[in-house]
Amino acid sequence: MTEKIPLPSVLSGANSENKDKPKRTVQFVIGGQVKSFDRDTVKEDYRVEDIVRMQPEDFPNIDATPGSLFLHLNLRETPNRPANPDEPERKYLIVKIVGPGQPEPLLTPEGALLAECVDAKSNVPYDELTDELLALSLPGLKDRVSALATMQKRYGASRGLSPKEVEDAGVGYTIFRILGPAPASNVVR
Repeated sequence: MTEKIPLPSVLSGANSENKDKPKRTVQFVIGGQVKSFDRDTVKEDYRVEDIVRMQPEDFPNIDATPGSLFLHLNLRETPNRPANPDEPERKYLIVKIVGPGQPEPLLTPEGALLAECVDAKSNVPYDELTDELLALSLPGLKDRVSALATMQKRYGASRGLSPKEVEDAGVGYTIFRILGPAPASNVVR
C-alpha cells in the first residue's frame, strides 16, 4: 500500500491547512498613524525572508555600515538561517520597535536595514556563547553574564518566565551582515 505524502505548501502552491486562518499582519507607525499590512506582502515588497524586530534601545547601536556584522539573540531558538550553497543570499529586514501592539509590537520603517544571515544556531546554552561571538553583539550583551541578565529582563517579564527558566532555555542566535539601508517600500507608506 502506498501512502500519499502531501507536498509542503511552498511546493504545492496552496496551503489547505491554513486557508481558513487569518493572514498574519504587521503594524507600522507612519506619519503618527498605526497602519496594518499583510506580513507576506511586506516581505515580498522588501524581498526578504522575514522581519527582525529590534528593541528601541538596541536599534541605534547597530553599526549600519555595509559589511558590518552583528549578533542577534532570541530566547531558545531562531527561525533565521543562512543560505544554502545553491540558494541566493537570505535577506532580512531589520526594524525598530516603537511601542506595544496587538498581537505584535508596533514598528517603524524609518532607518530600517537590510541584512544577510551568515550564521544561525538554536538551543545554545549561555556557557557556549564565546567571547568572539559576543563581541559581535550590541552593548549590554558583550559577555555571558550581561547577555543572560538582559535576556532574563526581556523575556522574564514578557513571557512570565523565571530567571532560571530563561537561563535553562538558552538562546538562538543569528549573525547578520548588514547590506545597507532598506529601500523605500511600495507597500509600507
